[in-house]
Amino acid sequence: PPSDYGDIQFSLSYNDYLGHLTVVVLRARGLKLQEESHAVGVYVKVSLMNHNKFIKSKKTAAVLGSPNPVYNETFSFKADQTELDTASLSLFVLQSIKGEKTQRLGRVVVGPFMYTRGKELEHWNEMISKPKELVKRWHALCHSM
Repeated sequence: PPSDYGDIQFSLSYNDYLGHLTVVVLRARGLKLQEESHAVGVYVKVSLMNHNKFIKSKKTAAVLGSPNPVYNETFSFKADQTELDTASLSLFVLQSIKGEKTQRLGRVVVGPFMYTRGKELEHWNEMISKPKELVKRWHALCHSM
């Protein structure tokens, strides 16, 4: 069932040899855009955290005016294997309206047991158990502070 804030689909992969954490932002669906307007750009910001400390952020190109944007963008972060127990990824779905501020539409956090439970934890653990393999899943977006 679709969630209140929409859903996002992405793949995770960890290359233990190179120490690279790869995120492929695929698409989102059912987003609750604040304006019914073609001037609305929707993009995803992916942030790598370690011990709740911000490490690095990357963002997709904005897709205009769609509650179901498709991205297919790949981001790679350097992450040592020893950091995977304390690292987490936050994916924020944001919308920018021409000449106005950016609004957060929702977010999802994936990572180890320290930060997540349920599907988000399963996705992270599956990524670790299948090195170099892209693990693709849908996640419901949560209200974002």
